[in-house]
Amino acid sequence: MEHDIAAIGNALVDTQFKVEQDFLEEIGMKPDEMVIQSRDEQNAILEKLLVLDLESVIDCGGSATNSLVAASYFGSSCHHVCKLNDDEDGNRYLKSLSEAGINHIGISSDDQSTPTGKCLVLVTPDAARTMCSTLGISEYLSEEDINFEYIQQSKIFYIEGYMVTSDSNFNSVTKSLDSLVGFETKKALSLSNDGIVHGFREKFEKILSYEIDFVFGNRDEALALTGTNNIDDAIEALKEKDFTTGEYGPQVCTDFVCDFIDENKKKPFLVYYPMILTHCPFDPTPDSTDWDPKRLGSTTYKGDKNDPQRHFIDMVNFADKMVGQIIKQLKKSGVRENTILIFTGDNGTDKPIVTPWKGTEVVGGKGSMTDTGTRVPLIVNWPAGIKKPGRITDELVEFTDMMPTLCEISGASLPKNHPADGASIVPVLNNMKNVRKKDWIYIWYRDQVLVRNKKYSLLTKQDGSNAKLTRYKGQFNGKELTNQKMNKAERTIKEKFEGILAKMAKTRLSTASKQGREMGLKNKSNR
Repeated sequence: MEHDIAAIGNALVDTQFKVEQDFLEEIGMKPDEMVIQSRDEQNAILEKLLVLDLESVIDCGGSATNSLVAASYFGSSCHHVCKLNDDEDGNRYLKSLSEAGINHIGISSDDQSTPTGKCLVLVTPDAARTMCSTLGISEYLSEEDINFEYIQQSKIFYIEGYMVTSDSNFNSVTKSLDSLVGFETKKALSLSNDGIVHGFREKFEKILSYEIDFVFGNRDEALALTGTNNIDDAIEALKEKDFTTGEYGPQVCTDFVCDFIDENKKKPFLVYYPMILTHCPFDPTPDSTDWDPKRLGSTTYKGDKNDPQRHFIDMVNFADKMVGQIIKQLKKSGVRENTILIFTGDNGTDKPIVTPWKGTEVVGGKGSMTDTGTRVPLIVNWPAGIKKPGRITDELVEFTDMMPTLCEISGASLPKNHPADGASIVPVLNNMKNVRKKDWIYIWYRDQVLVRNKKYSLLTKQDGSNAKLTRYKGQFNGKELTNQKMNKAERTIKEKFEGILAKMAKTRLSTASKQGREMGLKNKSNR
């Protein structure tokens, strides 16, 4: 079935009441405020409303729903991606969608304990709308609730901005956008609320990275998204830029970094620069012999399928060139000596890449938990701060070490609630022996976790099953040990590693706390 519009959003049954200003004061709310509440908090307000015996109107609501209803009334064929439970409100909602001519894949019954979302809309005589929402099951949208073919066959895919407040919903948005690669479906985003944009700006930026065609927002939302102070600057920042006249993405980014350094040279600054290079697809660079400035990039995952290695080498060389440009800018701005440079990667090379290493060849292991998947270069340069530069060390370092390292260098204090997983590498930089307390690193990826020291590693599933102990004799040369081939010392090491993994499983950070979501959902009038 082809649709004009497919939309993804929260499904909330709206109950609208006409109230006086003093009622808002009684429940501690302000006109035009919008908050996310627990069921108990919302029920307490509902009980007060029912006692007053006020006139009310019930209908399906939510930003995406309202947009689809309007589009359907104008003759558009519409499909709604949302989650409803098999309860009175859910069935009422589904019936309302059907009556409006909007397609939906049906009722969810996987969680009977979480009701369909509900919103109390309190309208005062000045026509101000104050909203108290309980998202209910609508914030747990999953891939199983989505018909990706309906989205792919739609002319427009519309994203409700409120979807960023839930990790499950946000993941469903990105999965839907991933499914549209190669399709001609236009993508539209509603910013929904400036408080939302302020609270979840990184998620909005992630959505925008999918080349969104249309962005809907008012003045305050546009300012929040762009970080500007006036609407003209916001409009300029949101204008579509044409990079089809020979510009190269990494070069554009590097030029921006260099401009930033020069603009901030008189004060401390931090630049985090994910260079794009050498990520796949492995495409020609401006220094490649087959560079075409009008080419928009590879349409395949690996670039040149016949010789991905060739363009990978070109990309490595160009990355080196970009680092050189940044160093040159630091010198020009007069801050080279006292600027610490950290150059590293986030994973090993991709599987088509074969790297010569000390007389052998190492096949890329990106996505694996082996050394070829997790071991990366780490180069730290600081002319004014590192003693005896040019040293090579086999010290174990992980990304959690970066924050305590930078805090120690800058004289900043770690946040009181900062997990103590990382350890500063300043002693390593200063060539101090036996002062670093940490002798192991921890890695996790998807459903696997790994802990290792210089000689052994233990790889398990996140639930602790399928444990594999590996002994290393040099780099990239590990041998998996069976229980029968472990000596007493190795069994002790295995038990120690299992204890570390159990401890780390308890301390792993949860994502998007309820408190954080609620803070982001309060609009500007309440900040």
